[in-house]
Amino acid sequence: NWRDRQIVKNNLRIALKEDEKNVAHYSRSVFRNFAKNLVEFFRFPKVDISFLKKFVKIEGQEYFDQAFALQKGIIGITAHLGNWELSGAVASVLGYPLDVVVLTHRHRLVDDFFTRKRAEKGIKGIPIKSSVKEFISILRNNRMLVLAGDRNFSKSGIEVNFFGKPARMPVGMATLALRLKSPVIPGFLIREKDDSFRLIIEKPIAYKASGNLDTDLKNFTRRCLEVIEKYVRKYPEQWAIFGQVWENR
Repeated sequence: NWRDRQIVKNNLRIALKEDEKNVAHYSRSVFRNFAKNLVEFFRFPKVDISFLKKFVKIEGQEYFDQAFALQKGIIGITAHLGNWELSGAVASVLGYPLDVVVLTHRHRLVDDFFTRKRAEKGIKGIPIKSSVKEFISILRNNRMLVLAGDRNFSKSGIEVNFFGKPARMPVGMATLALRLKSPVIPGFLIREKDDSFRLIIEKPIAYKASGNLDTDLKNFTRRCLEVIEKYVRKYPEQWAIFGQVWENR
């Protein structure tokens, strides 16, 4: 709808700092790519090893293997970029145990549908309002907890620069990482021009705590956002963020 289109344009305008012609072009592409994402979500049952061999190139898988060997779980950081739902199915087919932090849909039937489709690939959706205790349990059981770090959906959060402009962003990933010393690994499933995919797994984010919790939370969150910024700038036509990232424009 008109409101969603304007929000997408505003977000891209701030992130890219490009002229209106380019912003409009990227915005149209965002909606085309998102439509493809929805179609592919219905095809989750077809995502198997043969699908991966045919349609998905994987870079950096060794970072997952090395991190799981530490027995501290993994905090997977992604964004609403490429096909983020499909990335969970790909990781699950590869044999990685994972749970995804999700926003509960206001329509129960829609929410049940998404929950069921994820479960078909062994993915459990963890509501964003779940207790910290549940998140900790997931990591201590050496599972991967995946969060989208490019928008804050809770009433809490921390103000930090995102694309050079202050925004309230999720703080859960930094809190868990600092508390449990779990590796934080960014990953993105990027759509290629031929509608195949590339799963890009980055090195774990290195960070040495200073001992000042507020400073560490802000700095660690900023480190995570730097990675997201890099990929949004590279693939702006795939950044499907339909909510306001920056409160004051």
